[in-house]
Amino acid sequence: MNSNILAAWGTSSGGPGDWRDQSACRAYDAEQFFPVGNSGSAARQTEQAIAVCLSCPVRVQCLKYALDNRIVDGVWGGMAEGERLSLKRRTDRIRRDAERAAPKPPPVEALPATARVLAEDTRYVIGVLRDAGKSWREIGHRLNTSDSTCREVHAGTRPTVARATEETARKLSQSLVNAE
Repeated sequence: MNSNILAAWGTSSGGPGDWRDQSACRAYDAEQFFPVGNSGSAARQTEQAIAVCLSCPVRVQCLKYALDNRIVDGVWGGMAEGERLSLKRRTDRIRRDAERAAPKPPPVEALPATARVLAEDTRYVIGVLRDAGKSWREIGHRLNTSDSTCREVHAGTRPTVARATEETARKLSQSLVNAE
């Protein structure tokens, strides 16, 4: 096992099935994947490291690891430093543009009074059930909706839910208040 590569990863293998155990670069010295500079021998070194990566069965996992951990130096997943930075900028820009283009639900305060009460009842019930240790799936089942809808309502990113869910939440809210 090449300790130089493990040191470059900042951790040892994560156990059986860890993607790093299958990496092609384990057979090489870590310095080969961390050239100093961008021209001459450093450029050739980068090309050689990328060639190793191109045959690697875990290239995608390696690139994801580098991007997720904001690793700046070296060749990871078959991409040099500048290529990863460019990819990160493009994906960040696409994500921001998609978030801006997505329709935003109106805030609870902008809803009519009856809908506001129902949304608050739903949020209250979800909060009580979460405090009681219920999973998102259990809460969704009790409210006749999906677990992702429950998460969104609880976080305040989804002010309205289906009428059946609101009425179920209102009834549960009343029974929870009466039980206190």
